[in-house]
Amino acid sequence: MVDYSEVTYWIRQVNGKYKIGLSLVDDMKGDITILEIRDVGEIASGETFVQVETSKAVSELFSPVTGKIIEINEKLLAGPQSLKYSDEKENWIAILENVSEEELAG
Repeated sequence: MVDYSEVTYWIRQVNGKYKIGLSLVDDMKGDITILEIRDVGEIASGETFVQVETSKAVSELFSPVTGKIIEINEKLLAGPQSLKYSDEKENWIAILENVSEEELAG
């Protein structure tokens, strides 16, 4: 398993909730074949958020923030290659609430 600790996430506030996706996904080697997203529920910063399997490696990605996952992008599970799209309407991973503003500030 390969751990990508230098993953860049984008986080957008939408109606008081936070939509999270990945930037620089093209850096992942090979085609994305399987994508596993953490189930709806509480998650802490640093816990496993997403697991991405490509034709070359398996990558475990960690949550950038603490909060509650209230929705995951089911379309990504059916078509994991969409994660490589640059369109944030398509490649978001999950929507969280109860995210600490202090954590977002860095």
